Amino acid sequence: MTTSMKLAIPTFVTVLSLLQCYSLPAQVPSSIRPKRFWDRTTIVLINRVDDVLTLHCKSKDDVLGVHILQKGESWEFSFDPNFFFRTLFYCSFQWDGETHYFDVYKQTRDYRYKKIWWQVKIDGVCSRVTEGLFCFPWN
Repeated sequence: MTTSMKLAIPTFVTVLSLLQCYSLPAQVPSSIRPKRFWDRTTIVLINRVDDVLTLHCKSKDDVLGVHILQKGESWEFSFDPNFFFRTLFYCSFQWDGETHYFDVYKQTRDYRYKKIWWQVKIDGVCSRVTEGLFCFPWN
C-alpha cells in the first residue's frame, strides 16, 4: 500500500464518522436537530405588540420588503448562511409612531440554530431556543 493510501483511509473513516454524528434518527424533529453548516436557516417574527406591527427586513444583499402583522400574526423567511460567518439580517419595527431596529440574525451569535422564533415586544425581542428564553433590547 502506498503512503498516500495509508493517509487516505484514516481520513475517509474520520469524515464518515463525522457524517454519522449528524445523521440522527428520523423520529427527531428537524427543528431541534443540531445545525449543520449546509442547513438553511429560518427566522420567524411574531407580533407581541398590542398594535399593528410594520416590519422591514434586509441584509447587505437582500431586501425582503415591508410586511404588516396584526397582533399574534407571524412572518418568516429562510436563507443560506455565509460560509465565512458574515451573514447579518436586520429589521426595522414600527408601531404607534415608534421605530426600533434589531439584528434578527447575526451569524456569530446565531450560527447554531436552524430556526429562530423572535417575539417582537415593546421593550425588545425575545427568542425561545433549546436553551431557554433569551431577551434582547433594541439596537
